[in-house]
Amino acid sequence: MSSASLLKMKRCNFGFTLIELVIAITIGAMVMGILVYSLSITLKTWEKAKKPPDTAIDSLLDLLATQIIHASKDIPEKFIFRGKSNLLAFTTNFSVMGLSMNTEVLACYKYDEQGKKLLYRQEIITRGEEEKLNKFIGECFDFTSEDKGWTVILPAENFRITYWHSQDRLDQWEDLKTPPGRILVEASREGKAIARLIYPDIKSILNSHQSKIEK
Repeated sequence: MSSASLLKMKRCNFGFTLIELVIAITIGAMVMGILVYSLSITLKTWEKAKKPPDTAIDSLLDLLATQIIHASKDIPEKFIFRGKSNLLAFTTNFSVMGLSMNTEVLACYKYDEQGKKLLYRQEIITRGEEEKLNKFIGECFDFTSEDKGWTVILPAENFRITYWHSQDRLDQWEDLKTPPGRILVEASREGKAIARLIYPDIKSILNSHQSKIEK
């Protein structure tokens, strides 16, 4: 055998077999898969950290709770507290429209299920304008009317109110002159859901509790 043939055989022995190539490709694919997965997790974590948390629902429920706690009884003949599962109207001296404190207003929250948005509207309460006030209440509870005069305060996938009377859970509250013992407000937006339990007559509860302590 010539020296050229021996050299050719030695060169062939340094090559890769088909099995070795398949194993190498498989290992490479597994490594690439792990790297891609790790990179996607890292990017998602970075995007989540970069995006500020949605506090709109929390702020809204804080506002609603404050207004309900300040539900005004300073004008007994004008005191109103009425609601449904998607609507709530009540008198309060806590306005969201920049009015001074102790300004009596009738606040109304209404959830538009079709438009997936929460609407707000308020009317200043003055003596001797019962007809104007009754018209406003009628407009609040009219879901067939246009949104003229209403302000969109929060796009939301869901908004629901539940009323408690003793141990009974109710979908609506019709006792205009007496607020319920507690209210459960549930809302969701952009995948975030939150529930808030509000006690409308919390001031009376605290005053009663304080009186018992002093005795």
